Amino acid sequence: MVVPAGPGWVEEHVRRLTAAGIQSAFQFYNINSFETVERMMRRGVYKGPLVMNWVAIGGGMDALNIYNLANFVRATPDGAMLTLESSMRNVLPINMVAIAMGLHVRCGIEDNLWTQDHKSKISTVRQIEQLVRLSREFGREVASGREARRICKIGVFYDSVEETLAKKRFRAQPRVSSRPRWAADGCLIRCFGQSRTGEPTMACAIRFSEIGGPEVLRLETVAAGEPGPGQVRVRHRYVAVNFIDVYFRTGRYPLPLPNGLGSDAVGVVKAVGPGVTEVRVGDRVGYLLGPQGAYADVRVMPADVLIPLPDGISDRTASTLMMKGMTVQYLFRQVYPLQGGETILFHAAAGGVGLIACQWARALGVTMIGAVSTDEKAEIARANGCAHTIVTSRDDIATRVREITDGKGVPVVYDSVGKDTLQASLDSLQPRGVLVSNGTSLGLVVIDTMQLAVKGSLWLTRPAMVHYATPRSQMLQMAGELFDLVLAGKISSEPSNLFPLEETAEAHRLLEARKTIGATVLVP
Repeated sequence: MVVPAGPGWVEEHVRRLTAAGIQSAFQFYNINSFETVERMMRRGVYKGPLVMNWVAIGGGMDALNIYNLANFVRATPDGAMLTLESSMRNVLPINMVAIAMGLHVRCGIEDNLWTQDHKSKISTVRQIEQLVRLSREFGREVASGREARRICKIGVFYDSVEETLAKKRFRAQPRVSSRPRWAADGCLIRCFGQSRTGEPTMACAIRFSEIGGPEVLRLETVAAGEPGPGQVRVRHRYVAVNFIDVYFRTGRYPLPLPNGLGSDAVGVVKAVGPGVTEVRVGDRVGYLLGPQGAYADVRVMPADVLIPLPDGISDRTASTLMMKGMTVQYLFRQVYPLQGGETILFHAAAGGVGLIACQWARALGVTMIGAVSTDEKAEIARANGCAHTIVTSRDDIATRVREITDGKGVPVVYDSVGKDTLQASLDSLQPRGVLVSNGTSLGLVVIDTMQLAVKGSLWLTRPAMVHYATPRSQMLQMAGELFDLVLAGKISSEPSNLFPLEETAEAHRLLEARKTIGATVLVP
């Protein structure tokens, strides 16, 4: 039977798959077939991620024509995912190059590949083992099932033609292609970079034009621009979500609107402006200061706020350390310098900051009492070095602190919750104790200063990172101490909650509802 599989046939099947909630993936053997799918997207026939497989070499249609392959890659738009097939014995070396380049590499399920010596076939299991070994040798993480679904955008559909084109970084008519990163046989491509025409790089960014709940956050396509004097352009790998971002979104900390959000991310320097000496193109960097706007895949920002990342710390780990780890540094080493031997109370001990605090306290020889909201969070806090936990949903905080300290209380309380825990924090302190109000997640702290006298001549401080992490030399010194503890194995940190950039609103909802454990990170 012969089926006339022309563009009309393909279009009809894409419509049927979409109606059934099934995502389409496309196999291309030349530029013409790619352009057919692009036209379908521009007419609204297909409104989903562009997942492509170049089968010309593996399918035998193009032999080993690297010229046609390169032209196809050059035409691939930003935001698409591309798998390139190679010939049998080229799979291993191409995958090695792809892993070293930082690309996403998947393993095929075919049992017909030859080993490099051409003496036997290599099974799928052996292929997987081989890729895992190579990934570890290159210092690359192996994706979980959830992360693989995010990378492949499984089950994702868009609401409009405009959103579909924006997600793929397609420009308005006529389309201008960009040069993507690429690799072959199982390299899933997140295409991004600078236009061949030299025009400003386009970026996807979360922005908001009014204050309110998570629903005010919108994914928009914006021009990242070229770095000016003292500036760099950074391609983000991970973007951290912090509770201070909620304060900006809700207007507690006012911002001119419309505006971006976020000030904490990890990525790679892609371009530098005149006069930049702090970093170079290709450097892995993180940051926690600077203007709002980290919720983006690409951005231009001041070079002097960037912190170079050491080779022994992965981007994934670093994404939990910039704001959160540096917060623990200035709380424990500057605001109230701990010497070792103290007993302290730390609220939200199972949060992103809290879990690092548990480990840092243990490294210093400090007994940490951690306040958490559930038994599950208590167990996690203890596993990270918290000596005692208080479950606030059933325990009286001050009473438990007095029991643990034989009635003495603690010399310092670190309270990021605010209004709801203010009295319990004050009642947990020794005379002349210090309340460090380092957050107000459940309400602003308003206090009659006479209470400080009545409760034991207590001290109250509301510190801000910017006053402890500047000038740049101080920031780098803080980061150095933090990185040393991580490299020594005394602090271990990985993101617990990963969301694609387009699901930022959901990340905010869960964070505000206190339903997250550990660090929350966006993946552009």
